Amino acid sequence: VWHSLFHPNTLDIGAFILFNHSRQFYYALIACLIEYVIECCLCPQLKLFGVVHCFGLLLCAGGQIMRSCAQFTAGANFTHLVANQKQPQHQLIKHGIYATLRHPSYCAYFYWAIGTQILLGNPVCAVAYALVTWKFFQTRIEYEEHFLCKFFKDEYEEYRKMTYVGIPFMH
Repeated sequence: VWHSLFHPNTLDIGAFILFNHSRQFYYALIACLIEYVIECCLCPQLKLFGVVHCFGLLLCAGGQIMRSCAQFTAGANFTHLVANQKQPQHQLIKHGIYATLRHPSYCAYFYWAIGTQILLGNPVCAVAYALVTWKFFQTRIEYEEHFLCKFFKDEYEEYRKMTYVGIPFMH
């Protein structure tokens, strides 16, 4: 929905990011499936819906809501690719969820990804997803902030001082 509203000229099947992910993403999905099936066979009680699964569901729902808020607040300024050249219409968004979180979409995806594995009762993948997504976003945020500092100079530096990333141990 967000893509069709804010980037209608580039709307195609690729916009849904279903088939054009990295190999690592697909490996993570396969690992998730393998862990789920093995644990279903070896200890099915681990997969029974309970309090821990509810926590995973809350992380997923909260992450999805936060990510959607980030996308709709940023509007056309939100893309799935890091901009390395400033476009004339490019603005620094500092209102809404961005008033507190610098990278609310990344924060949301981090918790959502971990939540999917807790919801499925996949403890190994929950830890692995936490570590891998943390490293991914650490690298991506560093890369993106390099360009944001170039595009918005002192304004971004001040914004950075006033906001949080929301992912543990990232500033």
